[in-house]
Amino acid sequence: MIGGVLTLAERSVASIMTPRSQISWVNIDDTPEQIREQVLSVPHSLFPVCRGSLDKVLSVVRAKELLDVLEDTEQLKALIKRHRPIYIFEKMKVIDAINTLRTSKGSLVLVSDEFGNVQGLISPLDVFEAIAGEFPDADEQLDLVKINDHTWKASGMLDVYQLELELGMMDLVEEEAGYISLAGLILEKTHGTVSLGAQLEYHGIHFEVTELEDNRIKSVLITYRER
Repeated sequence: MIGGVLTLAERSVASIMTPRSQISWVNIDDTPEQIREQVLSVPHSLFPVCRGSLDKVLSVVRAKELLDVLEDTEQLKALIKRHRPIYIFEKMKVIDAINTLRTSKGSLVLVSDEFGNVQGLISPLDVFEAIAGEFPDADEQLDLVKINDHTWKASGMLDVYQLELELGMMDLVEEEAGYISLAGLILEKTHGTVSLGAQLEYHGIHFEVTELEDNRIKSVLITYRER
């Protein structure tokens, strides 16, 4: 946990956020029935409410409040106006984002790029997980599973800082590195040419790609014997 705290000043918000592709959001242009089905289909308590696109966020509201006013247009409008979205820049350091998270009073904070496009979102829980490790939702699997003393199964989305903490290393993420995930590290070190079964030796760690989904690294086997 101490190691996790010490990394907060060097980690970007992008390294701990829920990425855009994994955000559950509500389209206000959908029917009340469609919105209700969307909200009830996932175990999240907060949802970005958008108009047609995730880049057009109107509000971030609690699921219960949203469900209570779905059939009342005026109350729905009032709810949306009451909870304006909060944005931070993806390259902001985590430690600098803590005050914004504090003032958000438990709400989600959206992460945008330099063009204003939503790239992800963060919550206070994401900061806590950066320090103490994962606390997955009911519908999530752990990104890093220890098989034995020297072997781990990892998701391609695994935060490389989390892997550093697990292995007791502090040099997997190079200064000015262009990656934040395990898949990103492997792609950079193999110059973007990865196939099923591809292997990489890096800093004494053996990586083997064990599952691909289209062109995305989904699963990796990690072997490491501390020297």
